Amino acid sequence: MRNIAAAALCAAALIFGNPLPGLAQDILTTHRLSAALAAEAVAEAVAACAKQGYKVTATILDADTVEQATLPGDGASTGTLDSAHDKAYTVLTLGAARNEDTSGAIAQRVGPTPSAGGLAKLPHMLLAQGAIKIKLGTEPIGAIGVAPGGELDEGCAKAGLDKISGRLK
Repeated sequence: MRNIAAAALCAAALIFGNPLPGLAQDILTTHRLSAALAAEAVAEAVAACAKQGYKVTATILDADTVEQATLPGDGASTGTLDSAHDKAYTVLTLGAARNEDTSGAIAQRVGPTPSAGGLAKLPHMLLAQGAIKIKLGTEPIGAIGVAPGGELDEGCAKAGLDKISGRLK
C-alpha cells in the first residue's frame, strides 16, 4: 500500500510540479511602451506642432490597438481626439500586411477615393497621413498618430518617435 501511495505522490509531483516544455510555446511575449515613454512621445509630438503654430492631438496605441497615451494640445479641437486615434489604428491594422510603416503610405496606396463598400466602412479607419508605427527592432509595438489632418501631422508624429527612439532597445 505504501508503494502505491509513494508512486501516486511521485506521479502527481511530476505532473503538477514540472510543466511540460511544449506549454511554453503556447505563451506569447509582447512588448509595449511604458506609460512614461508613451507620455513623453505624445508631448513631444504636440510640442513640435505647437512650435509651428499647429494645434494637434497626439495618441499612442499599443500593438493590440489599446490606447496608451493621448494629449490634446492647447486649442486642439475635439475632433482631433478621434482622428489621432484612428490614424494610429489604421497604420497598425492595415500596415501589417504590406509592411507599411506610415498611414500616409497606406493612404497613397489606397488612393483618394476608396471604395464605399470596403475600407471606408470599417470602424476607426482613417486613410490620411499622420501616423507612424513604433517598432522594437522589426517588431511593431504600437503607433503614434497626430491630427487634425494637415501636411505637418506625420512630421510631428516623427518628432515624437524620434524623442524616444534611442530607448527602444
